[in-house]
Amino acid sequence: MLNLIRIAAVTGRVDPGSPAGCRKYLTEEIKKAGAHSPDVILLPSDILLPPSAQSLRRQGFMLGLCRQELSRLAEDLRELPSLLFVGLPVSLHGVTVSAMAALRQGELLGFVLPPSVPEGPLPEGFLPASAVFEAGGARLRVLPGCDAGKALQYGSLAGDCDCLLLPCYEPARVGSADRAEQALSVLSRELGCAAVLCCGAGSDSSHPVCYRGFAVIAEAGETVSVQAEFGQSASLCYDIDLDIVRRSRDTLPAAPAPAAYRFPAVPHDYALRSFSSTPYLPMEPEAERRTLREWFELQSHSLAARLSNTGIDRAVVGISGGLDSTLALLVCHRAAQLMRLSPDHILAVTMPGFGTSDRTHQNALDLPRKLGMSTMDISIVPAVGQHLADIGHPLDRHDVTYENAQARERTQILLDLGNQIGGIVVGTGDLTEEALGWCTFGGDALAGYNVNVTVPKTAIRRIVAMLAEESTDAELAAILRDILDTPISPELLPPDESGSITQKTEEILGDYEVHDFYLYYFVKYGFSPKKLLFYAENAFDDRYTEEQLRTWLATFLRRFVGGQFKRSVAPEAAAITDFGLSSMDFSVPSDMSARTLLRELEN
Repeated sequence: MLNLIRIAAVTGRVDPGSPAGCRKYLTEEIKKAGAHSPDVILLPSDILLPPSAQSLRRQGFMLGLCRQELSRLAEDLRELPSLLFVGLPVSLHGVTVSAMAALRQGELLGFVLPPSVPEGPLPEGFLPASAVFEAGGARLRVLPGCDAGKALQYGSLAGDCDCLLLPCYEPARVGSADRAEQALSVLSRELGCAAVLCCGAGSDSSHPVCYRGFAVIAEAGETVSVQAEFGQSASLCYDIDLDIVRRSRDTLPAAPAPAAYRFPAVPHDYALRSFSSTPYLPMEPEAERRTLREWFELQSHSLAARLSNTGIDRAVVGISGGLDSTLALLVCHRAAQLMRLSPDHILAVTMPGFGTSDRTHQNALDLPRKLGMSTMDISIVPAVGQHLADIGHPLDRHDVTYENAQARERTQILLDLGNQIGGIVVGTGDLTEEALGWCTFGGDALAGYNVNVTVPKTAIRRIVAMLAEESTDAELAAILRDILDTPISPELLPPDESGSITQKTEEILGDYEVHDFYLYYFVKYGFSPKKLLFYAENAFDDRYTEEQLRTWLATFLRRFVGGQFKRSVAPEAAAITDFGLSSMDFSVPSDMSARTLLRELEN
């Protein structure tokens, strides 16, 4: 079950002071939105007689015309399976209030009243703002006349709903759309729900104020769709993910209110949703850069805090010429700056082995020297060769023992050097490697403190690229760019005859950007394997085949479960993202089988 609900927000156009004219415009716009088969269609409050009508809204004659046009609208839309909310003024106890008529397949379900109307006995056909509708598996509440700011005053009404529908009709002023968008994002994050704002309309009167159509949809703190129009309708249609919404809540309601009306989902293909292939980063380039910069600074400040609090002013880093150790080294350099330490307090250790290429070895030598760090170049070939001979393992048997012996020898060197100089060994393994178990138990999985473990591999690449671009040192930037261009590899198997890398990680595991994608949605929102595959097929479009995505997902699930025993004894690190694999964030039994997850993917 995908747990997506399609909601349309349509502002429409109006004919000032004419309910019949408004209805004609609305019928056309609603039918356009209905072509996308939404579960719910939301229109602004008062859309059949907007506030620009002023004193006419107090006349019983005009209110009667609104009810007539509402009946005609319902009849015109009898074939529409969507749950439809239409705003109009109604008389309640002799006072005109803004209500939302709930319609479905020609039937008037009732008038939802604003939350400002006191709870109590109501005339037949009237519903309080606390009324719950259930459509497509989602619990909905409608708050007539409420923008995001007003809705926060009635936050208790959102405690047990998945989506707040906010129909209003507010004047358009400079900056009002941006403020409304920001407020709606805050509202949805604070209340742990989705929120849909539908405000104003096109072609309304421009005296004494100006109106425009404005619609925005937010999901768990993120604006996912927005549109503003002056002369025509602003129309949005989006698939809201209920798993994301529900996972964002801190608490569960003690006793959810019963639904006043319950309707099944409208069949559709769930394609009206944006699917980013890098969901842990903003889609807007400048916002992405700010996030990457913040990531790097948080890494650096966390290491500086660990060193300062422990009274340690030395750090040891194993540097391979690959992306992870490069970022860890840059983090150490920045941490030294924050602590006002000379960069030579950082000892960068290069440890070439059986699979080390000349290219990575040279970059591993050049980078720390360029940064002014202390360096050591220690070949592990003699030590590992002796060790393999001691345990009776042939040097030409290139199996897991051959590979892991190298990783464990490197870790021994780093830990012993840390003891020797009184420094902390800084781990370099990233979040993706930890998720996939792509590290050696008792080897590179060990460290005194890990600075990369909450950063996915593809984000590490982007951070290093950003630092290369920002560098004013041409030689340093060139080294970083060459590291970025080097294939990702543990370099534990001998290179080919030309000296090139033969062991390429992504040829073994699958592309890292796909694994990072699966990791994000599996850990943060608990997506099922089928839903992970559905999201990936949409996010990566034609970049990968369905078979590739399915194969890599099976690899991810098997390795994720199988690697838990390594994560259970992982070094300490600062959780600087809202999704991670520390024991506080997410864990599974170390002896669990992946069969159940794989079976769900196959069915």
